[in-house]
Amino acid sequence: MLGMTTCFLVSRSEVATFTGESPIVCCAVSPDGRTIVIGESSGRVHVLRLEGID
Repeated sequence: MLGMTTCFLVSRSEVATFTGESPIVCCAVSPDGRTIVIGESSGRVHVLRLEGID
């Protein structure tokens, strides 16, 4: 299932959308809501740092 998209919710609002090359199997959001770590079924891991959010 290539191109799977997932949305991350922080404080009950959408803050980011991410499209992976393979199915996304896990994610974690840092306590401050600015860093997201995403794991794909391929074993690939992405670290995203959100900027411009309050």
